[in-house]
Amino acid sequence: KSVPSVAESLGIDKSLLYSWRRQAEATANPEAEKELDEMDKLRKRVFELEQERDILKKALAIFSRRKDD
Repeated sequence: KSVPSVAESLGIDKSLLYSWRRQAEATANPEAEKELDEMDKLRKRVFELEQERDILKKALAIFSRRKDD
């Protein structure tokens, strides 16, 4: 069964099940926890870089319009 369907049948939030699964995997394989932490850091960095890119795109659009006026 999928995590959302199990969570619904138990009446709990799916994030709790994901957390439990992550803890179980970390207990079984400590290297997996390190990899998950690294992936979390990389996802956060990608998000930050995407935000910076979007800000720069908006700034470029603003400065480009002023040159044309």
